[in-house]
Order: sequence, then structure tokens, then C-alpha cells
Amino acid sequence: MSKIEKGKIELTEEPFCLRELITDINSITRPEALQKGQELLFRTVDVVHTDFIGDAGRIRQVLINLITNAVKYTQNGGRIIVEVQEVTGRTPGAASFVFTVEDNGIGMDPDFLNYIFVPFSRADDSKVRRVQGTGLGMSIAQGIVSAMNGNIQAESRKGQGSRFIVTLNLKIADSDQVAEHRMAGFEIQDGPGSDTRCSDRLRGKRLLLVEDNELNMEIAETILTEAGFAVENAENGKEALDMFLASEPGYYQAVLMDLQMPVMDGYTAAKEIRSSTHPQALKVPVIALTANAFAEDMAKALAAGMNDHVSKPIDYKRLISVLEKI
Repeated sequence: MSKIEKGKIELTEEPFCLRELITDINSITRPEALQKGQELLFRTVDVVHTDFIGDAGRIRQVLINLITNAVKYTQNGGRIIVEVQEVTGRTPGAASFVFTVEDNGIGMDPDFLNYIFVPFSRADDSKVRRVQGTGLGMSIAQGIVSAMNGNIQAESRKGQGSRFIVTLNLKIADSDQVAEHRMAGFEIQDGPGSDTRCSDRLRGKRLLLVEDNELNMEIAETILTEAGFAVENAENGKEALDMFLASEPGYYQAVLMDLQMPVMDGYTAAKEIRSSTHPQALKVPVIALTANAFAEDMAKALAAGMNDHVSKPIDYKRLISVLEKI
């Protein structure tokens, strides 16, 4: 990993997968949107390349800032669309991307758009003043994008919503760099001593994976299966509860439970499992999967009857370590 300083912004250069990055951002930002009953839609357009060299952390920081602002300034039940589009690039060995975050929230006055990227600037509006924040985030986002030789623009109409557009050129990773990166973490490694494979004691143990995001489900199920577990999945807490109650004693060795889900959230599902008459009700390990690994979230998870937690994006080495305890 190399580091580059652009003004006061320090950038790293390391391989990353765009698909994994967007999955991480989705996992982190979705819970807050769900709490407000908002539709948060991620979509890709004409994406050809997925593996790059650059600072994924900084890109994540910018996009999370834009999305969380959209959630804050959009009313309950509103809609936020995050679009990732690959466009024709002019730089050899690089791909050009346009990241768009659009909402149908409260919007801004046209005059304020001239100051949106000035530190501590916030619209003089009663609805905005009721939302906590310093206004510093947009200035930082612009600094990061500029350091990456990109561009960020804002469009908004009062009462109709806002759109932020980030344009970046990303250096395409070659096959050797991609292979090295995957061996470093995204794929299960073969051979003795790997800590991303379960022990012989756990091999074949059946897990109930509860996750409402299809992409997150697919990635987690693939990695856990390759690690040696048998995996069944449920899309929400109610479905997971029904599957557990209908199972024979000892059928599931653990439940991996997302916390923020429609129909029935993970906290409620865990409480229902613990209070049920199923023979495993008090014994089956229930592990929380949470994007908000704060003390109060963990306390709430433990109070609901969960045994442990793993933060999202999922640290699979820690997850395997937790599962080794069951």
C-alpha cells in the first residue's frame, strides 16, 4: 500500500473491488433510511470494470456523507437513489465513473448552492436547523474529490430535492493485482493455517443467515459455504422465526441475524426465538450483524437475547472466530 498527500488530504493506493465497496456503503447507510421509512435504491449503469487501484476508504467517506445527508434532509417515506455509472474514459488504464446521489427531500434555495461547499455553511431554513450537523461534511467531501482529481457538483430545488454528482477516474487493476488482493481478504484461502476456514469441528454445521439485502446475502452465503458451513437464509426476522420454529431440535447450530429489516427486525426476532417453546430456544447461538457497532446497539442486542455481534461490513475472520465458540 502506498500513500500520496494532496494538500492536507492523504490518499492510499491499494486494490479494491467496486462491487464490494458499494455493498459496504449500502450496509452502512440503509439502517438509518429504514428507520425513516425511506426507499434507498442502489443501481449501476454500464459498469464494465470492477477492480481498481486507489483509495476505497476515501470514496466510501464521500458517498456515505452524501447519502446520510440525503437521508437527513428527506422526509419520512421519501426516496434516495444512488447511481453508479461507468462512462467512456479518455485516460489509458483508467475508467471514468459518475456517482449520483439524488433525493426528493426538502431541497435548497438556489442562492445557497453557491456556498454548499464552504465550511460550516448551512441553509437558513427552519427545517434544516432542526437537523443536527455542522455543515463541515460537504467541504471535506469536496477536498477529497479534488485530491483525487475528480469533480463534485450540487443541484437542488426548494421543496423538490437535491442531486449530488461526483465524477472520478479510477485506475484499473491488472490481473496480478486483483489476484493478490483477493488472496488478501475477499476470497477464502486454501492451505493450512488459514483463519477464514472453519475448523473440522464446525465443518458442515448449519447456519441460518438472516439478511434483507440480496447482494449482502449472496456474498455472505458464498463465503460461509466456501468456509465449510451449510447455510440456509431468510429475508427478514419473521421468516427466520418461522424457519427456526419449524426446525427439528439441533437442526441449526447458530443464527446470524441482521438487525435492521422490514416485516420484523432482528431484535424482535431474537426475543421471539428466546421466548418460544422450541427445545433450542435458550441454547441456539444468535449472533447480531450490525452496521452500527455502538455500545447502545450492542446492549440492545444482548438484551434481546443475542450472544455476540459482528459489525458490517462483515469481518469474516472475526465471524469465523465467533462461530468457533459455538
